[in-house]
Order: sequence, then structure tokens, then C-alpha cells
Amino acid sequence: MKDLCNAYGFESTRTPPASVAHLRAFMDAQPTAVQRAFYTISNYLAVDELEASNHKSPLVFDRYYASTCAYTIGSAAGITEDEIREMGAEAFRLPADLPEADLTIILHCSDEVRRQRMQGRKVGNNMFEERYESQKNLASLVTCAYDRMLTSASELPHKPWTIQVNADGGAATCVSEIARLCTQKRIL
Repeated sequence: MKDLCNAYGFESTRTPPASVAHLRAFMDAQPTAVQRAFYTISNYLAVDELEASNHKSPLVFDRYYASTCAYTIGSAAGITEDEIREMGAEAFRLPADLPEADLTIILHCSDEVRRQRMQGRKVGNNMFEERYESQKNLASLVTCAYDRMLTSASELPHKPWTIQVNADGGAATCVSEIARLCTQKRIL
């Protein structure tokens, strides 16, 4: 994200926003329902903070609602990939009171690349990485939820522009592909 913003002068933000980011480790240690509530509320807080700011350039939002939705669905107790695939498009729809992005990009990388990147960060695994490692099907369930989100976008009446970019090739390849998509969408 930083490379993309630097290359094209985009502004950036993320969830949870800086105002509550200090609570992340504590919230990640809470029961799943509390965690999911925290991340959902974080989307609203970040939007409120953005509306109060005066940003003028395109904005890159790291971990917005698509991430919250996919992880919430993928981590639901007892859910299967078949159940996720059978969910209606409405399950993946952005709540009406959150602004929709002009372009939603879901970065996908293989488990091997994800592990390598986490090791390269030298900060240790976060709670989600530890869950991915201990609950072997969690990563595939979350990935299935992202995949269903991609197919569900075409089933919604307003057809949000949601695409997936393979992030295995590294930052430069991702930035190039995202820039191409932004140009196609007339964001650049």
C-alpha cells in the first residue's frame, strides 16, 4: 500500500484507524464476537475520521469492509466452504450506511508467500496468523469468503467493481497491476 501511495500521490488510511489502533492487540484476544464487533465499528470510525478530514487525492483504504466481512464469515463457528459458496450476494453487500469504494481490490497471495512476508516483518505472528496456523481450514474458509464476495459483486443490482490481484509477485508487480486497474476505472 505504501508503495502505491508513494508512486501515485494517493492518501491512505486503514482499519482499525489510528485513533483506536492501540486497542487492536487487546481486542484480538477477546472472544470472536467481540473481535468482529471491534473491526466492524472500526470501519465506521475510519469513515467518520475521513469525512472530517479534507482529503483531495484518491484514497487507498487498507482493510476496509471486504476484509471485515470475509473474516467474519470465514471464522463463523462450524461454517463450511459449501455453505459460504451457497450464501446469497446480500451476505457480502456493504452496509448501506458505509460509503462504497470506487474500486475494491482483494490482494491474494499463496500461504507460502504469506508466511514468508510475516517472517520478514520480524514482529512475530499476530493473532490472526496464529489462528491461520492452528486452524488449518481457517485460511481456506476466509479465502472462500473472498472468492464468493468476488462472484457476488456481479449479482448485486449496483455491481460494485471488485477484483482480485495476485500478490505473489511482490510489491512492484502489485503496484503496476493496481495502477493499470485504476487507470481503467479512471481513478488515475
